[in-house]
Amino acid sequence: MKVTYKQIDQSDTSVVVYARAQTDSVTNLIGYIAEYNEGDNQIVIHENGRMSIIQIAEIITVEVQNKDLTITTTRNIFHVRGALSKMMEKSHSLFLP
Repeated sequence: MKVTYKQIDQSDTSVVVYARAQTDSVTNLIGYIAEYNEGDNQIVIHENGRMSIIQIAEIITVEVQNKDLTITTTRNIFHVRGALSKMMEKSHSLFLP
């Protein structure tokens, strides 16, 4: 794996991962970077083998049936498998004022 740094004229940090294919290792790396940098503004979810970053401000509802979560945002509806308590741990600001 090759790791490089390039200075850019932007206030936000941007990370691009180049790979021949999106393998499990690549997905895990992207997830790690996203979770490391997520802060209180967003959460990372995995749906059908794809990773998505959801802005907390865009979440309208989170519905729970057993271990199935339906997250409705202003842009999409996501269906993920997991416990609500785990989502709460990832982002306490989602549920607390």
